[in-house]
Amino acid sequence: MSILPRAPPLPTGKKFHVYLSYLWGDGQALPVALKLVLQLSARGIRVFLDLDDLEDINALEAYIDASAVCVCLVSPDYFASKNCRRDVSAMLSTSKPIVLLDAHSKPHELDDSAIRAACPAEFAALLDGRPIHKPKWIKAEREFMLKRLLDEVLQACGQARRLTVLPRVALPKPVVLFASPSNPGAAAVVEEMRAALQPTSAPLTLAAERAGGRMLLYLNKETFAGAAGAALAAEVGDTLGSGGPPLMLVHECDPAKGGVPLGDFFQSTPPALLEKGLFKRAVVQLKGGDERAVGVRLGLQALGARDGAWLVVVTARKVRGAWRGAVKRVMGTR
Repeated sequence: MSILPRAPPLPTGKKFHVYLSYLWGDGQALPVALKLVLQLSARGIRVFLDLDDLEDINALEAYIDASAVCVCLVSPDYFASKNCRRDVSAMLSTSKPIVLLDAHSKPHELDDSAIRAACPAEFAALLDGRPIHKPKWIKAEREFMLKRLLDEVLQACGQARRLTVLPRVALPKPVVLFASPSNPGAAAVVEEMRAALQPTSAPLTLAAERAGGRMLLYLNKETFAGAAGAALAAEVGDTLGSGGPPLMLVHECDPAKGGVPLGDFFQSTPPALLEKGLFKRAVVQLKGGDERAVGVRLGLQALGARDGAWLVVVTARKVRGAWRGAVKRVMGTR
């Protein structure tokens, strides 16, 4: 049975590790679930939630001052609330670590302009330089978001431990990926995957031709556009129609790298590819910032990669098996 890590000791004068700020009109399900998940992730962590801990509505500022980290569940209506504005004013005045979570958008929605447009100029510092994290459907992404929040708690409590540093993974056997020259950015994605492999991993090779291995289809705003897009569509169609190499779909979510919502591809993809079931397969998502490493890791796991602990166990088993074999051979000659 695994033992939960213990939450760090609270700094002097603090009563809570995390303060949850949210708009009642957005519902209580998400903040209640977030508090529960945090409590299940670190023994002894103290999370302020008004439903459980509020004794005096006039003392919101004092509760924030007594917390190490603040989490805002923001929405376009969040800033219209008097008490939410009090929360933000208190957070900014104390220069506390702040984590922003989108209160009710869907995971595939990339645009947070409605929230940013609703933010008053006096609270612009709340959003400046801070990403608004979206809900997560994929387990690995949810775990990473939680680790990021716990990292903030650790650092606010004077500990430098970083839970969001992902270990490299290893492929158990060589893998070949084909990235079409007509698919801008695809080869760069393969290089990102290679950089996330352990030195002892089996190789990940970028093929110059489509024969053999898998074809990686990188989806961004340039995919299927212009003459190159037509050539790419022909290659993908041949792969789907001939039962050729398996197809791996990678969706770019970072707008800075040409990312667009996945739903856009149901309009821009040639109908013939849709009819052949192009999107009837898993799609690996690459997001911006430190979350990108999670997508790269998921892509490698789709190719069969495993973490370093597995590699150590396999190596130990091989050594142990070789040793036993040698002993048997020696004993058999006597």
